[in-house]
Amino acid sequence: MKQLLEAGRTIVAASAMAIGVAAGAAEAGDLAQSDIIGFSADGRYVAFQEYGQWDESDVVYANILVIDVAANASVEGAPIRVQLDPEAMPTLHDRADPVGEARAQAMEDAEPVLDRYGIVDGNTGTTLIYHPLSDVTADPHLVEFSIGRGFAPPGRTLQTMQVQSLHLTQEEVPSARCDQQQLGPVSTMSLELQAEGLDGPVTLHREDGLPDARDCTTGYRIQSVIAYFPENVALTDCCRAQVALLVVLSMSQFGHGGEDWRHMGVTALLDGAW
Repeated sequence: MKQLLEAGRTIVAASAMAIGVAAGAAEAGDLAQSDIIGFSADGRYVAFQEYGQWDESDVVYANILVIDVAANASVEGAPIRVQLDPEAMPTLHDRADPVGEARAQAMEDAEPVLDRYGIVDGNTGTTLIYHPLSDVTADPHLVEFSIGRGFAPPGRTLQTMQVQSLHLTQEEVPSARCDQQQLGPVSTMSLELQAEGLDGPVTLHREDGLPDARDCTTGYRIQSVIAYFPENVALTDCCRAQVALLVVLSMSQFGHGGEDWRHMGVTALLDGAW
């Protein structure tokens, strides 16, 4: 396997963070759900959504993240966030699916951004790893997978790509903002990719401190790994092509009623084998 052509760059500015919830947004312990919206046809951009309802209130929310895969950074105009409060919308109590209402509103608000970056709804790639919180046997910080085994674009037979691994490391850091709220220690994270043929691990994402735009986070786990082969791969006679990789992480954050679980995405372009 060739070296990584491009890996996600370290994110240092809050505006560049691909995170699911703004600081101070969570009011109660709850578990956000997440769905992949789609990749652009060329694999350069990807969008996914998280959504849910705060446990100690009727407030529902939906957030859409759109990420530049090679840069590992949110695109301009993202994330898109919608929050619906029954106190401000009394008729929300009468809706059959309030969370669905928030999701639909978020998709409508995000449409200009999704169109600008060519996101194809339903172009979701292939899930290589999926470990939700209910999977108590999974190592939350280490996964191994082979991109080339088990699936291929139309008309192609993939060779077996060398096994790759993702290793997530978290580290407690001081945070004046969180300390003022007496929330206890918070953590940052880094994510490294290791593969046969590489001289050493490649850092996909590293943080030197808790981003201002993120709630006070106590822990991280690898939830899913998704790979996407650009559409034009199946139409070319070339023997190699790039693979877009999305790693969805779950984040445990302080909430008034318990843990709030949110999501963030880390992305990279890998060199694939055919």
